[in-house]
Amino acid sequence: MGSKINLYDSDEVKQRIIAVDDTSKRVEIRDGSDTDIMDIESHASRHVNGGDDEVLNLSNINTAVGFSVDAHASRHASGGDDALPSDAIATAMIQDGAVTTAKVADGAVTTEKLKDALQYRPIVVCLGDKEAQPPRYTFAVYKPRDTITLHKAELSVSEDVATDTTNYEDLQLIGSGSNVVAEIYSSGSWTAGVPKDMGTLNASYKNIVAGDTVQLKLGNASSGTNKALKGLTVHLQYTID
Repeated sequence: MGSKINLYDSDEVKQRIIAVDDTSKRVEIRDGSDTDIMDIESHASRHVNGGDDEVLNLSNINTAVGFSVDAHASRHASGGDDALPSDAIATAMIQDGAVTTAKVADGAVTTEKLKDALQYRPIVVCLGDKEAQPPRYTFAVYKPRDTITLHKAELSVSEDVATDTTNYEDLQLIGSGSNVVAEIYSSGSWTAGVPKDMGTLNASYKNIVAGDTVQLKLGNASSGTNKALKGLTVHLQYTID
């Protein structure tokens, strides 16, 4: 299928139509001196940066908008002509490790802001191996200098323990006034190195008075030949009142 070329005068009146039936031919535009001005079939180079007929010219755009498009970060900084609002940057937009202490103003981090992140303190105490049928020991775990509130209590062992609903140990976490803060039975299976939650702490007894001792007691509800617990370890999480 051929094509055609329409020629217009300065008043946009069509003066001539040239039919081109041979699609293998190409069309050129030449000036009065017969110099090739543009090959309409392939002339992308005219419209790129630096070409005779640039489409994208940053210098022209910068002049038109009144600022440098390729370097205008100052406009969006605090106090700039087009500053970003204070809530424009979401947490997900900040790369891990992108904010360093050099970017934090003196006095900007307060105790109140750190409270949620730092208020919970851990303590881990290994009591050693508890053999089957030991005496009814009560182990001292932690004696706080300040009044504290316990928030979580877990126990772990260094060797796997199989489920045994006949021979098991009653383990009690004791707080101030010899009150039971939490209790767990070793009748279920235990995986080495995986702390086992002692459950919800008794709200009435989880506050430990300064100078009192948190203890782990081998309770009276143990059954059968009890159970050996190798590397018995207590994991506590607390806050200072």
